[in-house]
Amino acid sequence: MNPFDILKLLNFLYKFSKGAATFTKIDEPGLEELTSEQISDFRSHAQRIIRICIICLIIGAVVLPLTVPWYTYFKRNIKASDAVERMLCGVVLTPILAPASLFLGASIGCLFAPEKFMRSPIGDKWLKLVGAQSILASRIICTVLALVLIGFFAGYCWFIYSMHPR
Repeated sequence: MNPFDILKLLNFLYKFSKGAATFTKIDEPGLEELTSEQISDFRSHAQRIIRICIICLIIGAVVLPLTVPWYTYFKRNIKASDAVERMLCGVVLTPILAPASLFLGASIGCLFAPEKFMRSPIGDKWLKLVGAQSILASRIICTVLALVLIGFFAGYCWFIYSMHPR
């Protein structure tokens, strides 16, 4: 992956996050009794959740695999070839790291979303994604999931850091 591909990816993610505010149609069931200001407010909350997902994706699937091996290189005085090998491990694990990053972002976003948003027709979509019918249950599920995923990423970092050099 060259630097231009990374720039294209970041540009796509930026455009996607900008368009996320309009992903809900005005004529969707349940929105007709809301004012345009309320719909705009709810859309901004949904956009915030998607932005958190994108930030977690960038950190978990790009930044960690690229920086942890070089941190190890400087901290443990390993060879540069060992750091590159560890980066390749990160590239191989990206299909696991990327979805985990998105789930972490969604769980953090839903955990801190306001209650009025979660009770709205737009927030109901996020409740269904979490798999809960009540806001309290969704907050508990999101907390547990976020802690498990943070532990997963800490374990990944420890695995890369503690690999034995060749």
